[in-house]
Order: sequence, then C-alpha cells, then structure tokens
Amino acid sequence: MTDTPSRENDSTDAVRIGLPDRTTPTWEVELLISGVAVFASKAGADTNPAWFHNVIAHPDVTAEIGPETHAFRAHVAEPAEREPIWTRQKAAYPGFADYETKTDRVIPVVVLEPAD
Repeated sequence: MTDTPSRENDSTDAVRIGLPDRTTPTWEVELLISGVAVFASKAGADTNPAWFHNVIAHPDVTAEIGPETHAFRAHVAEPAEREPIWTRQKAAYPGFADYETKTDRVIPVVVLEPAD
C-alpha cells in the first residue's frame, strides 16, 4: 500500500484526500470469536498507510471477510492489548517481524469489533 490511494477496493472514507469510500486490502487475524485485527504495517515504511488515518477519523467501518461484509467499530490497540496480537501475527506471518525491523515507528494494530 502507498499513501497515494487508488480508487480500487476501499471502504474507508478517504479523509486526507477527499475521495469517496474506498476498500484497502489488509492482513487480518481473528481475535477470539467476535472481532479481527488489522495491521498498519505498510511493509515497514516510516509512515502509516493512508487507510489508518481514515479509520482514526471514521471508526465505523465495514470489512469483507470471505464473501460476507460486516460492520465494525475500530480502535487502535493500546500497548497491553497490542502486544499479544502483534506477537501472534509475527509468529503466523514472519514477514511482519521483518517489517518491524525496517522502521522506528510502532506498527499500529487496529482492532475491529462488531458494530452493535
């Protein structure tokens, strides 16, 4: 992903550049039974991906998981919540550990919980 958004596949409001709703593909890991986590890794770049800023500005999001679309409320995981999720993701997908070595920033973990 780059900070220059495209118009393909996105469902977050494109706040920073004024584009209509967009879809951004992301890696996800299931959390317990009810939610998912997405990772603002941007392959280890020194800046967060554009979608991250959109989710912060508009935390009510939809995500396609398999063939179904679900409504979620997003929040950035605080350190105590983030650490076990991030550790599990790095173990399952070692490329994420590599991303972490490429940047000084803490890669945000965004938790998506089902909307009420």
